[in-house]
Amino acid sequence: MESAELTYLLELEPLTAEQRLGIAQGVTQLRDRAAERQAAPELLDYLTRVREFILTQGVNL
Repeated sequence: MESAELTYLLELEPLTAEQRLGIAQGVTQLRDRAAERQAAPELLDYLTRVREFILTQGVNL
């Protein structure tokens, strides 16, 4: 998902800080599992960027 798509979805129904943190934790777990299975670096980078995007939405809104 692109940044603009994620921003649009978050604008439809803003998440609480707790919800954002929970989602970021889930993405981190997915990334860690993918890293353990030696996933493509592009996937690991993408999951890292998604996590960072979610965590910064509280600051950017």
